[in-house]
Amino acid sequence: MVPVLFETEYDSPKRISDVLAQEKGSRWCLDLHGCRPLIHGIAANGMCSLCLFEAPDAEALRDTLRQLGAPAAMSAWTAASAYRKDFTRAGWPWSGGPFAFSRHDIAAKAEYDRFQTLGREDGFCMVTHNVRIIGDFVSLDRTRAARLYLAPDLEAIHYVCNPISEYDVFAGFAHTD
Repeated sequence: MVPVLFETEYDSPKRISDVLAQEKGSRWCLDLHGCRPLIHGIAANGMCSLCLFEAPDAEALRDTLRQLGAPAAMSAWTAASAYRKDFTRAGWPWSGGPFAFSRHDIAAKAEYDRFQTLGREDGFCMVTHNVRIIGDFVSLDRTRAARLYLAPDLEAIHYVCNPISEYDVFAGFAHTD
């Protein structure tokens, strides 16, 4: 099993309850294909989501989501994961919460360097806004990344990640069953 991130855009705003209900109704198909949801994220404007799964590979998740009628504007990508101090995959579900994601395009070296710079947990913004990084998920082709946080709210992530647009920050909700 590897970390796979799933991104999608919607035609109309969704609430996290909509996303979770849809996933719960399709659990049998996810189980059949070996895809396990961990964290679901929804943008503040409700127009897109970013979700973390464990799956055999990205194609297994794509196939499953297509069978379930996923939107055309979707992307699933396998990631290399790097968990931070006090967090491991084996320690799931992590306590604390609430969770948040930031999504980054990192195709250029300067963008990757900026992404890494945002990862200093002892930085003033991180400490001031009570934000902790759970882990980083970088696509295998190194063109995009997601960072998973423990954070009090999305506003704290905006301060830490400034100037990332609202569209690139997601409130995260752990899958509990």
